[in-house]
Amino acid sequence: MSLKARLDERCGSELDLVKTVLAVSRIPYGRPSVLTPDAVLDEWHGTCSTKHLLLAEMAREEW
Repeated sequence: MSLKARLDERCGSELDLVKTVLAVSRIPYGRPSVLTPDAVLDEWHGTCSTKHLLLAEMAREEW
Protein backbone atom coordinates (compact mmCIF):
# COMPACT_ATOMS: atom_id res chain seq x y z
CA MET A 1 0.00 0.00 0.00
CA SER A 2 1.35 3.45 -0.86
CA LEU A 3 2.23 5.96 1.84
CA LYS A 4 -0.60 8.23 0.64
CA ALA A 5 -3.12 5.38 0.82
CA ARG A 6 -1.96 4.57 4.35
CA LEU A 7 -2.38 8.21 5.43
CA ASP A 8 -5.80 8.40 3.75
CA GLU A 9 -6.85 5.26 5.61
CA ARG A 10 -5.56 6.60 8.93
CA CYS A 11 -7.43 9.90 8.40
CA GLY A 12 -10.62 8.23 7.19
CA SER A 13 -10.88 9.93 3.79
CA GLU A 14 -9.01 10.59 0.56
CA LEU A 15 -6.87 13.69 1.05
CA ASP A 16 -5.88 16.23 -1.58
CA LEU A 17 -2.45 17.89 -1.47
CA VAL A 18 -3.42 20.67 0.96
CA LYS A 19 -5.19 18.27 3.35
CA THR A 20 -2.25 15.87 3.13
CA VAL A 21 0.19 18.59 4.20
CA LEU A 22 -2.13 19.60 7.04
CA ALA A 23 -2.55 15.98 8.18
CA VAL A 24 1.22 15.43 8.24
CA SER A 25 1.71 18.67 10.18
CA ARG A 26 -0.68 17.32 12.83
CA ILE A 27 1.28 14.10 13.37
CA PRO A 28 2.73 14.44 16.89
CA TYR A 29 6.39 15.37 17.27
CA GLY A 30 8.74 12.57 18.29
CA ARG A 31 11.70 10.67 16.91
CA PRO A 32 10.61 7.43 15.23
CA SER A 33 12.73 4.35 15.91
CA VAL A 34 13.84 4.35 12.26
CA LEU A 35 14.20 7.62 10.35
CA THR A 36 11.95 6.69 7.42
CA PRO A 37 8.56 7.81 6.09
CA ASP A 38 7.16 4.34 6.84
CA ALA A 39 8.18 4.63 10.49
CA VAL A 40 6.39 7.98 10.81
CA LEU A 41 3.13 6.35 9.72
CA ASP A 42 3.73 3.12 11.67
CA GLU A 43 4.53 4.89 14.94
CA TRP A 44 2.41 8.02 14.29
CA HIS A 45 5.08 10.50 15.32
CA GLY A 46 7.96 12.15 13.55
CA THR A 47 10.50 14.94 13.59
CA CYS A 48 10.49 17.85 11.19
CA SER A 49 12.97 15.99 8.98
CA THR A 50 11.08 12.71 8.90
CA LYS A 51 7.78 14.47 8.21
CA HIS A 52 9.45 16.29 5.31
CA LEU A 53 10.73 12.93 4.03
CA LEU A 54 7.18 11.58 4.27
CA LEU A 55 5.73 14.51 2.31
CA ALA A 56 8.46 14.32 -0.33
CA GLU A 57 7.95 10.59 -0.85
CA MET A 58 4.17 10.98 -1.07
CA ALA A 59 4.60 13.80 -3.60
CA ARG A 60 6.79 11.55 -5.75
CA GLU A 61 4.23 8.73 -5.50
CA GLU A 62 1.07 10.75 -6.08
CA TRP A 63 1.68 14.15 -7.65
